[in-house]
Amino acid sequence: MKAQKKILKLTMLFMAGLIMSCSITGVGSNPEAILEKDNYIYKEYLDNVHYNIELINVDKEIDSLDAVLAKNPNDEKAIIEKEAAEKSRDIFKVNLSKFVPLEVYGIIGPVWPCDLCLPSFENLKYIAILANSQVALNKSTLEVTIYNEKGELISTMDNQFNPLPGNEENVEYSNFSLVKSYSGPVSIKVFEENNEGEIILNYTLDGFIEDKV
Repeated sequence: MKAQKKILKLTMLFMAGLIMSCSITGVGSNPEAILEKDNYIYKEYLDNVHYNIELINVDKEIDSLDAVLAKNPNDEKAIIEKEAAEKSRDIFKVNLSKFVPLEVYGIIGPVWPCDLCLPSFENLKYIAILANSQVALNKSTLEVTIYNEKGELISTMDNQFNPLPGNEENVEYSNFSLVKSYSGPVSIKVFEENNEGEIILNYTLDGFIEDKV
């Protein structure tokens, strides 16, 4: 009987410790959580969508050039363009292979109704990046902006990133929100520049913001 009570007591202590450890991770659904499934965007996820789109486009370009070369194998212009396109394709594939879902670090989401259905005005609070990214290492600066259907800027971003509690070595976050309530089509612009002034990323994605459910 005493042995059973001792085991029960140890089990309860273990569960209490587990709950306490979960409450400070900054992720999940507890009151202390920072990143929830519907309150942030993940910069590397946006990059991944961009690279996938570019890969599809460059594959189409290569197919088109192959058709040209099939008719004229000595077309120097087509040969040069195909070589450049193939190099671009290789780069996109490498970048895609480096994508790390935040679930790897025990972080939920982001869970959206579609690939680029962003959180609502009421929910969106943060942007997350990887701790080993150039931005987190202060080797580049990042600007993510969201524009409504009229081309009006409707987002604001704090460029001061902080380590995510419980995931300090893996993820950083910063404040990111919409400046006014809006639902409908949006353009998501991502611009990243290194400290030497060289542009690393400069792309725009079509997205959508839904009303809060």
